[in-house]
Amino acid sequence: MAKFDRENMKVGRIVMSRRYGAGHPTQHCVRLEDASSDMTVAEIQMTPEQFAGALQCCTEECRFIVNQSPAVGNKSEHKTIEIKRPIDLPPRGEDRDKLLRSLVAAHETNGWIGSWQDLDNMHNIVQGKRENGHWYFRVGFHRYVDEQGDFIPLVDASKLVAAARVAMNALMMADPGDDDGASNPEHCSPADVTQYLLENEHIIAAAFSREDA
Repeated sequence: MAKFDRENMKVGRIVMSRRYGAGHPTQHCVRLEDASSDMTVAEIQMTPEQFAGALQCCTEECRFIVNQSPAVGNKSEHKTIEIKRPIDLPPRGEDRDKLLRSLVAAHETNGWIGSWQDLDNMHNIVQGKRENGHWYFRVGFHRYVDEQGDFIPLVDASKLVAAARVAMNALMMADPGDDDGASNPEHCSPADVTQYLLENEHIIAAAFSREDA
């Protein structure tokens, strides 16, 4: 029998709903939501017959999904930052999205993840605030923190390894004569890589965002 940590039980909500779709059978869905993070912990999907049997305390087969995000059970935090962007943007497409992502990624520190789409929503423009061909937009950010207030990193470990490789390649390919302070490949060290990651955190965050999109 499974053992549960009853001393650290979380507060949550049970949400029940029905789903209809043309050409698809009706499904009853039962979701368990975590009140702290506002995330769905698990979702159970059943046919009407299975749902009726479950209500009668019978054992029924079902399909279920479990959210394995490390943010589950932790506190959700939100904030808004005013970010400026050029008035004139590239046409809608990859270049436009890349620019907006990079502007938001510069503020994605300490676990904060920004909604870069807010920079392309005129409802978020800050009225009367304009500067040298730029408008200011209100951009929403969110993150998750534990009971001690430390943020929960949501980046997969494999992506961190990939980022380290990108950093190492950048250092190894850097021209020692550049004016940007690039390290000489012959003197590249783990400390160099760490410093590179810290200095280019916003660029790496933007790369992660593009992979997740």
